Amino acid sequence: MKKTFTHYMVAIILLFFTSATLAQNYDLGIVVGLPSYSGDLSPQELGIYLDDIRVGGGVFLRNQYSKRLGIRYGLTYGRISASATLQGDNGYTPNFRSDIYEASAIAEITPFYIGYYDAVTVIAPYINLGLAFYQFNPQTLNENDWINLQALGTEGQGLPGYAAPYRRFQASMPIGFGVKFIIQDKLTIGAEVTARKTFTDYLDDRSSATVIYGDVVQGNGELAARISNEDLQPVPENFDASYTRGGNFDDWYYFSGLTLSYRFQSRYLVYKPGKKGVICPRF
Repeated sequence: MKKTFTHYMVAIILLFFTSATLAQNYDLGIVVGLPSYSGDLSPQELGIYLDDIRVGGGVFLRNQYSKRLGIRYGLTYGRISASATLQGDNGYTPNFRSDIYEASAIAEITPFYIGYYDAVTVIAPYINLGLAFYQFNPQTLNENDWINLQALGTEGQGLPGYAAPYRRFQASMPIGFGVKFIIQDKLTIGAEVTARKTFTDYLDDRSSATVIYGDVVQGNGELAARISNEDLQPVPENFDASYTRGGNFDDWYYFSGLTLSYRFQSRYLVYKPGKKGVICPRF
């Protein structure tokens, strides 16, 4: 799986350099931000929750094809996590964490610029939309040890009558908005909020699948069963109990952050010193 992720990472970097010949500007930048998650262990399945925000960062290369369209190729790391507020009868509190490694290509669409033509700094609000490939690995804290969840099969994965183990390498669709401050057409400082629409419900190892407790106990072991359902004990009278661990919606992860980039080549100027113009906005 790490090899597969590396292949996609290299492909996105090569895509940047291949498309660079068509671009007007080339930027190199960094992003520092606050990754977060929403899913089955959140207060609600959709939303951004301050208690679950962590720290992450990355690097990116931006090709600016015109004043309206740029594409950013990035490599990003972030950790997401969440924990339930109640402890189960067997002493286990539902929780998870997962490191996210992402390679992405995201379009930045700037509908207008704010500022005078002869201003040193112009403001550029934008929306973004793209495609990302990411690798994740949900873990849970159990008796002071972090345990990899995918291999356990907490929802009977791999057993007869159940789904195969879920893939830890997935695609997502970033979508969000931000604002950039472009200083003399060279230095760009920005802030953005971008949600990642995933196509899996297993960022937190929980889905809407129906599970029979006895199948997990006998097929994948007592540890998998204990984490699968914190309210049941591995005794025969519980073996026929069925339950669902999560909700019906796919999980999301988010990255809200600050960007800083420097433009190494310009074939046109957003900033036009010495020119008189009309006041903002400029379309």
